[in-house]
Amino acid sequence: MPPNIPGTLTAESLRRKNQLWKAADHKAQKEGAHHTVYWTTGERYQGSWKDNKKHGKGTVIYKNNDKYEGDWANDMRHGLGTLWLFRDGKYVVRYNGEWRSDQPTGHGTFFADNGDTYEGEWHNGKRHGKGRAVYGGRPVDGFGGDVYEGYFENDVK
Repeated sequence: MPPNIPGTLTAESLRRKNQLWKAADHKAQKEGAHHTVYWTTGERYQGSWKDNKKHGKGTVIYKNNDKYEGDWANDMRHGLGTLWLFRDGKYVVRYNGEWRSDQPTGHGTFFADNGDTYEGEWHNGKRHGKGRAVYGGRPVDGFGGDVYEGYFENDVK
């Protein structure tokens, strides 16, 4: 009879109720706070987990180095958060505000590349409700630009 070498498959180990892959899968489950988790797609996430999904506070850095910092629920951006774009070696804010189901929804501020800004209500990633849009002017505060304050519906004023 051959010797029993640990880690080798035997008829007895194949009959076991607790299969090896189940034990490894259980150890890989993420729950609570974790250090950085890397994906083969090039993305990485550091933050809280629940039922193996991003949930709570956390930061994801995408493959193109853009990042989102804020709240998560069931693997989606949900709650308060900031989306940063990586441009010319530094981060610039694209959107800061409320998120629901991975879309800007609620109150938030959008910063366009050309300096235009919008602060107000959002619904499913579109300007919707009362808001203030500044077109042109200084990128920091819109001074000297055209201003529209009023209501938007489905991204149209």
